[in-house]
Amino acid sequence: MNFRNLLVNLGLVAGNAAAKWDPSGIAELLLEAYGKHREKQQLRGELEALMRASFQQFRDQLQDAMGDHRLQLAEGVRRQVEAYLSQFQASARQAARLLGDPSATTVPATVGVDDPQQLAAFLPQHPPRFTVGNAVPGLPSWTLVEPLGVGGFGEVWKARHEDDGNFAAFKFFLDPTARSRFTAAEARVLKEIHQKAPTDGVVKLIQAEARQDPPWLQFEFIAGGDLSRLPETWTKLPPAERVKQVQEVVRTLAATVGHFHNLGVVHRDLKPSNVLLRPDRSLVVADFGISRILPTEAGAVSTPTNSALATIRAYTPAYASPQQKKFLPADRRDDVYALGVLWYQLLWGNLNLERPGGDNWKEGLVQIGVSEASVKLLNRCWDDNPYVRPKDGNELAARLGEELLLPHAVPTVPPRPEPLPAPAPPLPKSRPAPPRSLDPPEPRGPRSQKSSAGLTPDVVCLIVLVAALVAFGIWYLKGISSTSSPAAGPITQTIPPPQGRLITNLRDANLKPGDVYVLKIGSPAVDMRFRWCPPGSFMMGSETGSNDEKPIHKVTFTTGFWMAETETTQSQWQAVMKDNPNPSYFKGDDLPVEQVSARDAAAFAEAVKKATRMPVRLPSEAEWEYACRAGTSTDCSTGNGEDALKKAGWYTSNSGSQTHPVGKRAANPWGLYDMHGNVWEWCADGYMAYQPGDQIDPHVQSNDCRVLRGGSWSGLPDFCRAAFRFWYEPGYRDDNCGCRVCFRPD
Repeated sequence: MNFRNLLVNLGLVAGNAAAKWDPSGIAELLLEAYGKHREKQQLRGELEALMRASFQQFRDQLQDAMGDHRLQLAEGVRRQVEAYLSQFQASARQAARLLGDPSATTVPATVGVDDPQQLAAFLPQHPPRFTVGNAVPGLPSWTLVEPLGVGGFGEVWKARHEDDGNFAAFKFFLDPTARSRFTAAEARVLKEIHQKAPTDGVVKLIQAEARQDPPWLQFEFIAGGDLSRLPETWTKLPPAERVKQVQEVVRTLAATVGHFHNLGVVHRDLKPSNVLLRPDRSLVVADFGISRILPTEAGAVSTPTNSALATIRAYTPAYASPQQKKFLPADRRDDVYALGVLWYQLLWGNLNLERPGGDNWKEGLVQIGVSEASVKLLNRCWDDNPYVRPKDGNELAARLGEELLLPHAVPTVPPRPEPLPAPAPPLPKSRPAPPRSLDPPEPRGPRSQKSSAGLTPDVVCLIVLVAALVAFGIWYLKGISSTSSPAAGPITQTIPPPQGRLITNLRDANLKPGDVYVLKIGSPAVDMRFRWCPPGSFMMGSETGSNDEKPIHKVTFTTGFWMAETETTQSQWQAVMKDNPNPSYFKGDDLPVEQVSARDAAAFAEAVKKATRMPVRLPSEAEWEYACRAGTSTDCSTGNGEDALKKAGWYTSNSGSQTHPVGKRAANPWGLYDMHGNVWEWCADGYMAYQPGDQIDPHVQSNDCRVLRGGSWSGLPDFCRAAFRFWYEPGYRDDNCGCRVCFRPD
């Protein structure tokens, strides 16, 4: 279909000064130009014809359209309109990929071109910085010949060297906030890979120039297209052969991913358009723009810290793990999740599919010759719980290699003539899968699981004593919700913290919630204030949160404990950690210490313990949530919703992308500050799925990972809830991870 008419109509609209390059405004005027429903269908057809055309065909029709008698424009406006239209094919293809068609040749069925907002996604956002024939800034021998991609960050172009005729790809960073950040971040990742472990499976960075205007990265040009071309080559193969070839492609891709996983690099945007094909059909992983280099205990290089917030917030929904969608720290298992989705799409030859729900999809794959072992492996790749997935690309590649050596089932029914329709969104699991194993781990240490119907007389007496202490606390706090009642009503305003008596005798029998004890640590001495958290009960978890916050269960503490009034500050850290200088990215004595791992945090607690001869340690996960709630049952100690959170914590909307001095937000009813936001706080527990039943004085649980609580300056409001849980390897460090310590007087 000829798309000249579309170019003329868009040129007329763009030439209207009232549009001011606003994509929504331009889209609305373009729809008015097409008018009737029949003509809007014509618009869809012309748009798809434009996307399917070769670049030379597009250029020819653009030149023809610019000669149309209707485009009588002033010379300056004409140049701008022609430059604007020259990006139309690249922007439309990019929108198609993002909205559901990796081949970038159709308008996805879910997109309505009669909706200005949806149509606007296919239009250029503004006139480009560059046009065909421009020279690369700083490299006059390289000439731009074809736009490959456009977006908010900048432009990607194919360029030709005037002397030898070779091609390269240039990525230009135009957005002011992205210029230095992404140029440095992506270049650093690729240099890390090719300097330490060169591979043909990762696109090669030729050079980077951050000082040009605009900054740019030069890559090798891959001429074979991308992964979306492969399904076309398999359409006539018998199902069993197609299954074998797909698994070999995924194994090869997983091995490449495992190669850079060994260096701590996580891609975080694996999708068909970022897996390129060389002319010999070998695979090349490209576009490391939102990748991360994970910190290691050996002190390996990490992605520049000021890029962290922006990079974790970008993802492609169909390939992003649940953790990435929650903007949690990067993990190799994020890439394993994306590889699982790619594997499933390639098996059916349909790159529009998403992760399916239910179990029917398993039977469908077995019917086309996928082994049951492979189906189980695929199911593990995209499990909601990251610790069920293969730990990295290497493990997935090894498992796929084993499967390729096994005889595959012969299809028992004729293959489906058409790809399966897109499945329904996945249903939430009834409970979280246990970490790293398909079998629930045995709980370690004694743990009471008695129900209220099986209480012994001694326990009943103990509960009566606890109730008496709780009643005293209620009287003292003048109406603050009971620490033993799970049904405490919402708190609608900030509760002033109790002044708290200054306690000098830890054996004082009349301790009240929020009383203060001060430890002198280090030399010169620095104060560390603790608040008394009394004995009592609370309901741990949330019925409305994610699966790992369920089941909600009652936890009782028969003795109280002292919790640090704030997260550990940098001055406190430096007072005792003489052999481990302040690791924080954001410097300041009153700022929370960060860039500390769970092991670092435990070492700090041990250093304070030795310096003070007090049993200082990290809190258990149950102690942390009990102290955070302080007798409340709402999402935050100040109530529900974001307005309540703003009173209590620093998070993504109010932090200004940095930490803040401790104790500047509202304290909870027991005088504890910053339990919501500022920095994540390590707990002593390893992550374990919650078990049903009441618990009394639960023991710390051991596992390969450690729990983080409280959210941070870079987190969404949901992460800062009292019940929200996250976990990571004990060696993980980031500029939003800190700690808080506690101790029991006994």
